[in-house]
Amino acid sequence: MLRLQLSKSAAENNLSFSSQELLQELALGLDTAKLKLLVLEKIDKCAYEWDIIDLKMVKNCAVKKIYQPLYGGKSKNNENHLDKIVLQIEFADNSGKSEVTFYSYTADGIYEMKVLEDKARRWESMLLQMTGNKLQYSPGF
Repeated sequence: MLRLQLSKSAAENNLSFSSQELLQELALGLDTAKLKLLVLEKIDKCAYEWDIIDLKMVKNCAVKKIYQPLYGGKSKNNENHLDKIVLQIEFADNSGKSEVTFYSYTADGIYEMKVLEDKARRWESMLLQMTGNKLQYSPGF
């Protein structure tokens, strides 16, 4: 169903994908000719939300690991666990950041973490290569 919705969203927005990724609740489609990234997220059983990112408007792009305290912040040893792995995209007009979640502690199995992180890093690399020297690698911006 996610693949069908991605194709439908591409057709509605006149996009042709040279690369795409289908995850459990997320689909990405990259139109290299138009420098557009379509991000499609499943928000419930039958509903989807999509966004188109114009890569000409992107200032930075980096994989980021987001940690949360264990035990709801009540740990005496300040122990944290990996909550999410995201591809964070920052816009040139300083209008904010967009996060594409590849791994979520609550939705994905711990054994999927490495595979999903590798996928996020592959997308980071593709976006950095596509935009040439315009983007500068910036870990944890």
